[in-house]
Amino acid sequence: MSTVPSQDMSTIQERPKEWAAEMGAMYKQLQDETILFALPVLAGFGITFLAVSTLVEDVSWCLTLGAGLILLAGIGWQVRKTSFRAASWLLILSCLAANFLAITWGQIHVAVFLLILPVGLAILTLGSRTGVFIALLCSLILIFSP
Repeated sequence: MSTVPSQDMSTIQERPKEWAAEMGAMYKQLQDETILFALPVLAGFGITFLAVSTLVEDVSWCLTLGAGLILLAGIGWQVRKTSFRAASWLLILSCLAANFLAITWGQIHVAVFLLILPVGLAILTLGSRTGVFIALLCSLILIFSP
C-alpha cells in the first residue's frame, strides 16, 4: 500500500481553499461590473422616457419618470464609490419604482415583463435572500397592478 507524502497531502488540502478564494474574488468583480453596467442602462431608460414623451398623451409621467431615472443613476454612480450595498439597493429600488410607475401611471402593461430585472439584479448583487424578497415585492406588483 502506497502512502502519499505529507507535503503532497497539504498541497491537495490547500487547493480547495485557493479555489474558493479565487471564486469569491471573481464573484465580487462580477458584482462590481454589474453595477457599473446597470447604472448607465438605468440612465439610458431615463433618456428613452424623455425621448418618447412627445409620443404619449400625458407627458407628465414620462418626463417625471425619465428625469427621475437619470437623477437616480447619477446618485447611484456617486454612492457606488462609498457603499456597494447602498448603490445596489438604490439600483434595485429604482428599477422597481420605474416598473411600477410605468405600469400604473403610464398604463404600459407590457412593463410587467421587466419586473425580472430587479429580481435578477438583487440576486446577483445582494444574494438569494434579497432576491426572494424582491421577487415577493414584484409578485405584489403583479397582483395589485391594474
